[in-house]
Amino acid sequence: MAQLENTAHMSPDEREIYLANFKYFPPGASNDLVIKTYTEWAPTYVETLRSGGYTGYVLAADEVASRVPEDQRHSLRVLDVAAGVGSVGLELSSRGFKLIDALEPSEGMMKRLETTGVYTKKYLELLGDGAKSVPSDAYDVLVCSGGMLEGHIPAKGIDDMIRITKPGGLIVIVMRAEFLHQVEEYKGLERYFDSLQEKGNWTKLEKTAHMSPDEREIYLANFPYFPSGSSSELVFKIYTDWASTYVEVSISLTDLLIKQYIYLINDH
Repeated sequence: MAQLENTAHMSPDEREIYLANFKYFPPGASNDLVIKTYTEWAPTYVETLRSGGYTGYVLAADEVASRVPEDQRHSLRVLDVAAGVGSVGLELSSRGFKLIDALEPSEGMMKRLETTGVYTKKYLELLGDGAKSVPSDAYDVLVCSGGMLEGHIPAKGIDDMIRITKPGGLIVIVMRAEFLHQVEEYKGLERYFDSLQEKGNWTKLEKTAHMSPDEREIYLANFPYFPSGSSSELVFKIYTDWASTYVEVSISLTDLLIKQYIYLINDH
């Protein structure tokens, strides 16, 4: 259970928040199990995520807004993929985007999403099986935050994202770094992203990594702090004290990063 191993460095309270925020989907979890879990989780989803300081949906909305002039936002069509309860849509709406559609396979999540009042069209389906009801070249911007983890959007879902985004359009994907090596489906995901660029399907604009305030606090608490002007003796002592857990802590804390990928769609 990789998610449990990743919490070894956390305090009991931090571990409880982490596991509550990212419900455990076992390796090989089916789409049906994932959808069922989200439907059951929908009534408390927003409250649970916010209590743990999850900020992926804010990062996604900020990134889109930073790349679209304010006077154009009201006229661009945006698709929120794996829309959940509508957190990304609310953030985009508050930044001036008005034509926002949602793609979400869980009925429970969709019901909560509908109460936001910010979405126009709603697609109750899963990306990666062709997303058959979503037209090609339909969206100026596609955002996916929180849709890439065990049993969720398969790697082939990226092809659907490209198909339904207009040439010249923008795709923003936000996911946790840990899933790139914990989830079998995503172990070659970044290589697949690169292969799509080599084929001319899209062009990478940027790849960034972020931490939420809560995660940054955990990170700083676990990594030794070297004050300005630290002597060589102090540095050597800190590393000597840290040596027994250095590898494990370094790897697990890197997993706290939220990765963000931004691509421009080419002609297709």
